[in-house]
Amino acid sequence: MPILYLNGRRLRSAILAGAQRVLEYQEQLNQINVFPVPDGDTGTNMAVTMKFAAEGVLNQPSNRMASVCASLRESVLNGARGNSGAILAQFFQALAGHLAKGTKITAQILSEGIQVAVSKATKAISEPKEGTILTVMRRWADYWNNAVKQHQCLARLLAGSLDEAKQALNRTKEQMPILAERNVVDAGAQGFVAILEGIHHFTETGRVTWQSIEERALPDSLETPNLLDIPITFSFCTEAGIRGSNLDPNTIRNLLVGMGDSLIVAGEGDFIKVHIHTDEPQAVFARLSQFGNLERTKAEDMKAQYAQRLSEAQTGQIALVVDSSCDLPTELLLKHQVRVVPVQVTVDQVSYLDRIEITPEMVYRMMAEGKQPKTSQPAPGAFLNAIRQAAQHHEKVLVMTLSGALSGTYQAACAAAEEFPDRIEVFDSHSAAGGLGILVQVAIQALESGADLDTVLTKLNQARANCHLLVSLKTIDYAKKSGRIAWYKAGLAKFLGLVPILSVEKGLIVPSAVARKGPANLAKLVQIARSRMQGNIVNHMIISHAQAPEQAQWVADQLQDQCSEPISILAVSPTVGVHVGPGTVALAFLSEAQ
Repeated sequence: MPILYLNGRRLRSAILAGAQRVLEYQEQLNQINVFPVPDGDTGTNMAVTMKFAAEGVLNQPSNRMASVCASLRESVLNGARGNSGAILAQFFQALAGHLAKGTKITAQILSEGIQVAVSKATKAISEPKEGTILTVMRRWADYWNNAVKQHQCLARLLAGSLDEAKQALNRTKEQMPILAERNVVDAGAQGFVAILEGIHHFTETGRVTWQSIEERALPDSLETPNLLDIPITFSFCTEAGIRGSNLDPNTIRNLLVGMGDSLIVAGEGDFIKVHIHTDEPQAVFARLSQFGNLERTKAEDMKAQYAQRLSEAQTGQIALVVDSSCDLPTELLLKHQVRVVPVQVTVDQVSYLDRIEITPEMVYRMMAEGKQPKTSQPAPGAFLNAIRQAAQHHEKVLVMTLSGALSGTYQAACAAAEEFPDRIEVFDSHSAAGGLGILVQVAIQALESGADLDTVLTKLNQARANCHLLVSLKTIDYAKKSGRIAWYKAGLAKFLGLVPILSVEKGLIVPSAVARKGPANLAKLVQIARSRMQGNIVNHMIISHAQAPEQAQWVADQLQDQCSEPISILAVSPTVGVHVGPGTVALAFLSEAQ
């Protein structure tokens, strides 16, 4: 049956499918990243950008095209990372702006929007080059412009344009000498083709799938290139968002010309995202600040990243796999190529993949409608797929899960690991949410220092004994419904007008104290935390919340003086949110004796 129009619901699914495909491709894209600099993060940057886009459209409850497009425009620009991510953001910003004018978008209107989007993406770059993502975008857009005159089926046009994009992708290594020398295609262009593949797969099957990359054929070009002697002209990959009024991208671009290369200015109006490679990031920020308030500034040392990449290429690697109950910033997980296996959330007999097909906002919206979501361990093949993929590229694999006493996730991981008995280690965190996140950070730091698997496990066992997870509930109702608190204890607490402070001890949930609802409960949480921290070093702290950002920030303000590092404040995963309910604040920290 031909697909003759695009509506808001289909656009949302297309973005999800494209984002998922890039997430699957992330590591391969990083491996072939040699242009504009070989810092090995093109896949990560594109994955972060598309994950922000996907979460934005997922959290939009309306299926109206204008609403979905508005969410896409905002989220993709906020999430834009790196050179290719900034180009993608400008492309989707322009495309969504064009599509928002209609309700049922025909092939002709979509083709016109694609032309506009590619044109604006090209103009966002100060010095566009052939053999990059822009080349593939342009060839893809030209196909639409010509083919739409012959037929109007979107699925047919997408299939034909995907073939054209793949041909253009294969020619990128002929158009740019550095790609020809390393015999690879452009990583950004490959990432764009991956997005198209994901959307095409959705149009054929009607599903946004989560699966291992190895289950699909990879192009021969996805091989690790020779990284030696690739010059890096400027040291810092520098980014900033500018919040202001009537921002003119051309004025901003002209002000930065001569300060570096790979300059991209994306967006317009009240928010613009800037990307540039420079030796003077602070000077760039100073110039940009005259246009408005700066947000999400970043200056990464690309030469250091390159040196680390060379070191990693010369030594054996250990891959990390976690389940989706782990609370850590998305960028950190993607940067360190931590594979996340989604727990399943079921609502009205419909199953969703945690953090992929459902977000915290969706869970709480369903709860407000009187629905009771439930969770279940990952599907049997999910861990196996992740482990197989990791084992394909690494000597050892360390799988870290939420407490085995709280979920069957640990057992599912152990069963999957049996296929590789000498290469896979499964570690029970005895925790969840931020507690699991902190232990993952410990593992990441150990691996970055060159530790072998036995040393990492020793450090994890030491950290697990000193990792604390405290939970302040707004109401006891959700924990009672999920069975996390016995009904008679819940009933007594509710009768007395009290809410418990929960703690995870050796993998089990136990009440640590009780207090009145609201500020008194959070104050008690802080009091317990300070008593456990007294005289100890606190290097890691994560505060997770369920629709309670102000309360989480208050807890962070009370405890910042106790922690030697910035405190991460994150939305708790849907997996955990189902059991604790809106208004919950969870505090995790690692407290070790001096």
